[in-house]
This record gives sequence, structure tokens and C-alpha cells, in this order.
Amino acid sequence: MNLHFDYSEGIGVEYIRILAVYIDTSKSIEIYEGLEFTEEFKLPFPEREITKKVELSVSLKLKEDSKLLWKIAIQIRPNVETLIHLTIS
Repeated sequence: MNLHFDYSEGIGVEYIRILAVYIDTSKSIEIYEGLEFTEEFKLPFPEREITKKVELSVSLKLKEDSKLLWKIAIQIRPNVETLIHLTIS
């Protein structure tokens, strides 16, 4: 899965944090094995505004061995109000 970000503004933004949470289907909840695994990405934000020519993107695996992508968290750091266009392919 590919996530593509395009911003119209982002003054003060340092990076976009993406946290992918996977569930390992080979683990058993009955014996309290850790079921979740995370993978973190930090996309540095350019000093200028982003356009489609300079879009930021990250690729996530939907499945790897017995691990399945379960949820995705997207955060802008530091917290600022901005407009994000996200395309998923």
C-alpha cells in the first residue's frame, strides 16, 4: 500500500509520523504472546510548500509472513493545523 501526501501549507511542521500496526496471526492470545508489532516512519517536511512534483510518500506492506497490516496512525509533529491531501494506492 502506498500513501502519498500533498500539502497546501505546513509552516512549522517538522515531520509526518506514520505508525503501521501489524497483527501476527501465528501468535496465540491464550498464552499472552504479543500480537501487535509496529513499524514507524518519519517523513521530513521540506522547508517550502509541497506540490505534486515534490510529494512525500511511503510504502507499507499489507502482509509479511504471518503479519497483517491492521491499522495506520498519521500524525503531524509538532501539532499544527494544516491541510493534507492523502492518496492511497
